[in-house]
Amino acid sequence: MRELAMRFLNGELSRRGFFKGLLATGFSLTAAQSVIDSFKGYAEAQEISPSVIKPFQGEPGELIAECLRAAKVRYMFFCNGSPQGPILDALVDKPDINLIIATEEGQAVAMAHGYELASGEVPFVVTQGVGVPRQVTNLVNAWKDRSGMVVMTPRTPLDTHGRDSFEDVDSWLDFVKPVTKWRWDIVKANRIAEHMRHAFKLASTPPRSPVFLTIPDDLLQEKSIKTNIVSQEYFNVPMKMKPDPKQIEAAAKMIIEAKSPLLIAGHEITRSKAMKEMVTFAELLGIAVTRERGLFLDFPSMHPLFLGDFVANMRFPRNMDLIINIGGQFPRMSETAEEDPFVFLPKGVRIIHARVETDDLARIFPTHFSITGDVGETLRDLTDAVKSMLTKERIEAIRGPRMEPATKFTSMMRDSWRKAAQATWNKSPMPWERVVYELDKAMDKDAVVVQEIADNKRTERWISYGEEGGRTLVGRTTGQCLGWGVGAALGVKLAWPDRQVVSLQGDGGIMFGQTEAFWTYARTSSPVITVVMNNRSYDGVRRRQFAKQGKQAKFNKDMSAYLGNPDIDFAKIGEAYGIKGSFARDASELQASLKHAIQATRDGKPYIIDALIERTGPAADLTWHPPFTVAGIRTKKV
Repeated sequence: MRELAMRFLNGELSRRGFFKGLLATGFSLTAAQSVIDSFKGYAEAQEISPSVIKPFQGEPGELIAECLRAAKVRYMFFCNGSPQGPILDALVDKPDINLIIATEEGQAVAMAHGYELASGEVPFVVTQGVGVPRQVTNLVNAWKDRSGMVVMTPRTPLDTHGRDSFEDVDSWLDFVKPVTKWRWDIVKANRIAEHMRHAFKLASTPPRSPVFLTIPDDLLQEKSIKTNIVSQEYFNVPMKMKPDPKQIEAAAKMIIEAKSPLLIAGHEITRSKAMKEMVTFAELLGIAVTRERGLFLDFPSMHPLFLGDFVANMRFPRNMDLIINIGGQFPRMSETAEEDPFVFLPKGVRIIHARVETDDLARIFPTHFSITGDVGETLRDLTDAVKSMLTKERIEAIRGPRMEPATKFTSMMRDSWRKAAQATWNKSPMPWERVVYELDKAMDKDAVVVQEIADNKRTERWISYGEEGGRTLVGRTTGQCLGWGVGAALGVKLAWPDRQVVSLQGDGGIMFGQTEAFWTYARTSSPVITVVMNNRSYDGVRRRQFAKQGKQAKFNKDMSAYLGNPDIDFAKIGEAYGIKGSFARDASELQASLKHAIQATRDGKPYIIDALIERTGPAADLTWHPPFTVAGIRTKKV
């Protein structure tokens, strides 16, 4: 039946032919008529609205382009390969789909990922088979961030596949299986449209994920295909689901009865554009808010109820008895929790967990209420339920005694961060806090920061994110695979061309194959400011390794984390691509660099700032590294 249905939907089979086919497969007359009736709306749409279903006859590249138009795709993220010619041919005289060329597959995926995070639209990526391994790390990031995209990769021709021929492997799909929602090898040209519709549907349906298609080279060379193009909107699945009212009522009662509750703000809040609802709910009863790790900042960073990251042994609120996780995973556990995850939470704490991703509900911890639904709808319903159960006087009696200590605690925290930074505030190299402080002063009020820096560098402590019409934080990706931020920032700029975009990078991360993205920056005149926090070290790696008190710590020798010698000037790397930049050793030089950067982007050009920052943590002053050289093992000078 499935094959018959698809042939009918693709216009290859008439209504009468579909009916006869059902009878031939054993359906009774009544059952066959029932199936036909279930397709009635589709058939009527086909007859009434030709704009929805358009007959197509042409070449595969043209068909792929038409499918993209049906999905309202505006950008194709592209990495070169010879077999992709038919796809490019289809774009030559129809420039409504813009080609964003990357010179490396991983950066093409990162650009698409950033675009999806900012725009909410599902991007389309075209790479080449042998480049699949290079894109996997950023597919990991997209998968971890629940970021949907459709990736298509030409592969070995059908005629030679399986003969260990040129660029031949058994299946490129096996490489991406763990980090994609669906994978498919297209082997019939007349089903390209069907598979692309399905791919875009799955990639756009929460929880989102990359979807991967391969297509044989020779299939792209076929000359005449007959099928139908159908608007993608008729295949999208809306997920603005309302939660169960009974669960909402019971959860609201538990929240009201809690003496010391805590909220966790997760990434589904930003995805659902529900930050305003989250703030309203938190303020209603004066509940302090923490965040899940990474990706977005889903609550205003300078709000008096915002505590920052959720960690083990929270200092505030005391005697926590309820955790309400809205739209996120439970944050990363400490090492002590690996054997016993329950040590991560206060004893006896109850849990309410609400999100659209059902697989993550009640995954590790006993959960009293697992609420499935759109988090915006959930927050609105919880707010209404609490208000319906309490008088205004009772609400204020609960809220008031919580707001004052929360405001006092968050103010004390921020004061302590600023005081701690003063010790090296005016030094060269600069403390990372000074770099962020100067950024905060220089950036536009609605700037976007795309960050890929060490987890201990909390820019939200110094920059106000999350206010309506204010600044936005994107990253670090929860996948934690380095080599993402530069490409992602370009994708964000594509989505928000009229907002200032700052890519905040670490020196270690940018060396994970990211400088290739500067070619695309230059080619597309992408006005993005890249700031590299350069301490010539992997501070986090050294800190964690020395904490183990192994031989590196005992002998005070850093085997791998020191990145100096050579001392890289990232601004000069940008010059090789025609991008201007500057090197900043102290705050005054950074201030001047930021002025140059802002003017460059106003003029439509990218700019790179290499900001020299101090190393921190154990053995931070070490510059020793293993003394091995290849020149030293020669037996003759060649």
